[in-house]
Amino acid sequence: MHVYKLQAQTFDEKEIERTAFERDTRKLEPWYQVSDDKQREYAVCPACDNPIQIIGLYEELRHTDRPYGRHTGKPVTGFDYFNADNFEWCPYVRKNQSKGSSRKRGMEGISLKILGIVLTQFDRVIYIIRKETGVRISSKVARTMLENWIEAEGYRFHDATLRNIPWMFAYRSKGLSIFGQQIIKGQDELRLAITDRIPEARFDEKGHITRGNKFYEVTWCFVDYRRKTEEDRLIEMVEFEVCDGGRNVVFAKTITFDPRYFANLINYSNPDKREPHLIAKAKEVYERKFGADFTRSIVNLVGGFDATLPESMRAEMMPGGSPTESSGQ
Repeated sequence: MHVYKLQAQTFDEKEIERTAFERDTRKLEPWYQVSDDKQREYAVCPACDNPIQIIGLYEELRHTDRPYGRHTGKPVTGFDYFNADNFEWCPYVRKNQSKGSSRKRGMEGISLKILGIVLTQFDRVIYIIRKETGVRISSKVARTMLENWIEAEGYRFHDATLRNIPWMFAYRSKGLSIFGQQIIKGQDELRLAITDRIPEARFDEKGHITRGNKFYEVTWCFVDYRRKTEEDRLIEMVEFEVCDGGRNVVFAKTITFDPRYFANLINYSNPDKREPHLIAKAKEVYERKFGADFTRSIVNLVGGFDATLPESMRAEMMPGGSPTESSGQ
């Protein structure tokens, strides 16, 4: 792999490059360590949170001119997380498994972190889905997707990692009606495909799919998750499809995952860009499905609600009523 992050509890991944890595770590422990009388450099895998060793940062390599990360396959001093099961199923380890995995993890480690991130960043998860599809889904549809995802235990599948959360959230949700939803301005290809293939379809002046002269159906789904590696880079994709009432595809688009975009959103600190009402709805779903204590515990596991959200929301998730804070957000 050619990406890394410094700690298991962070979200941002970075390219492995010598000078940038030196400045990022300040060449301090635990990233720089001496083992067997030799200096070695370490970081964390962005997908599975397990430690990796940086190979070729200072030594010339025979087979490549670029340094890269390699899983250690065991715990490393100074890194507080190692999970053998997550290591075994990490997409950077299982490079040849192009269709992901149907196997599930336990309710621990990565599974709990994914649950926590989806809740605390639910508005950003939905923002990415809207941006990728061109459909501004309502809070009601967003809530239904969340309920589907939880019922399918999407957070437990080994192909769900910390770097693909919004897209795998969509993939593990069921197909849904998008009647009444708004097609975002500028999405002319999608709008034209709907009107061309579903003659009964109509749009109002704001771009919402609305009633026509006859009854019709229009649905969406996310299918055919797959991944591949090119020059040691992990590429993940899913097909987004819009269908008519006969389940015929009227519009299709390949969505390629962009993990750094999601990380940048998480680290963006403008409160005007947040949608607290979406997170409030997600919190209601979690508390109904898992209970208030469990919900509070996973929020705190990922650092809490960040300072861009209302203080009242942050305060109520902490025992004693003290607001939670997320570093770097």
